Amino acid sequence: MDFCPGCHLRYDKLHHATNARKTRNLEKGQIDCIDHMTEQEAIQGLLADLENNKMKVVLVPAPEPRHGLHIEGRGGHMIRAVESRPPKWYLEIAASWGYDKKGRGRIERKKFVRALERIKDGKPSYHKNDSYYSACKAIIRKAIEVPEEVFCA
Repeated sequence: MDFCPGCHLRYDKLHHATNARKTRNLEKGQIDCIDHMTEQEAIQGLLADLENNKMKVVLVPAPEPRHGLHIEGRGGHMIRAVESRPPKWYLEIAASWGYDKKGRGRIERKKFVRALERIKDGKPSYHKNDSYYSACKAIIRKAIEVPEEVFCA
């Protein structure tokens, strides 16, 4: 398959980013720790990702006000905007689990965190078919095998 230079760069974006990171680290004399991740480091990274990247929705003035609505202290017509989102890997799991009638994800963040903490502490799942525990095990495996897809995406 032949690509123009721009398409080739987009196609190999992840590969180029990984190599650039490795080159920068070698020049600084640092070990590329993302290539040598343990299960505990992967779990710590996932927990930190969840803690540092929470969904935050804020009200902002509408770019094209359509209503004469006035909210006390905020001015006129406001709309909701996403200021920050959860990590990509978490959103992918939430999407695979589906959404309820109101458009909310069926995944519960606190249960996901609890399952990660149980795995970190070496404790077994609460019950045989614990979907949170299974999902956590799968994302930990992926984080160890291809960390750049989980943490650098």
